[in-house]
Amino acid sequence: MAIELARYLSDQLARLPKDHPDRKLFETDLARVAKYNERKNRSRSTETPSTEAPVFTERTRETLEAAGALIYDKKGESIEDQLQAGRNFWHVVDVDRVRKTPSTFGQVAIFPTRHEFFLQGSFNRSLPKQLMLAEADAVDLRERLGDERVDIVIPKVAADITDVTFQHLDATGQRLFGNEFDLLYGRTQMPTTGSVVASVGYFGADDGPSVHDWFAGSGSPRVGAVRWVVPK
Repeated sequence: MAIELARYLSDQLARLPKDHPDRKLFETDLARVAKYNERKNRSRSTETPSTEAPVFTERTRETLEAAGALIYDKKGESIEDQLQAGRNFWHVVDVDRVRKTPSTFGQVAIFPTRHEFFLQGSFNRSLPKQLMLAEADAVDLRERLGDERVDIVIPKVAADITDVTFQHLDATGQRLFGNEFDLLYGRTQMPTTGSVVASVGYFGADDGPSVHDWFAGSGSPRVGAVRWVVPK
């Protein structure tokens, strides 16, 4: 997804006149995405490929839970599956990719408090900047836990967030993205149309969560990045 974002930024930059005031913004975001891709590629080059769903080690699980995290196993459900199972949504963007792509198998840990659920400083930020914040926060989390086997990412699939959101509701009765979380949205990397990517949030008591979208290259005061902890 970050590669697709880099292509989009390059295309937009190529269309802008040299004296356009937005060129500097696109150049800065493109440089950030390029650095992010470079770091991820270096990391992947040292990893051993695996076909198994990523899970936390027992030690990492214990460390995360001691720090206040809850861990969920994603079910491989699409938003369309969730709708057919009777889950309520306030709104879902009318894009097949968003509705039909299932959540990715594997474990994720969240910190279900307003203070820790979202990455600090991630609102009003573009997706490239949020990716950088996630990477920096992962470094801090590994130091805080004393465990190198965790990472923080921005989900690539909207159903990843809805999957965990409904599991968390069933397990605790708490609505992530509900009133306790100021009805805010969590960004994903999933493209909807053009330069726009999906966001999940605004989980009202009566209507279920909403799956909207927002421009990848700009921020919104209501769209942040969830502290989405995954095995490394």
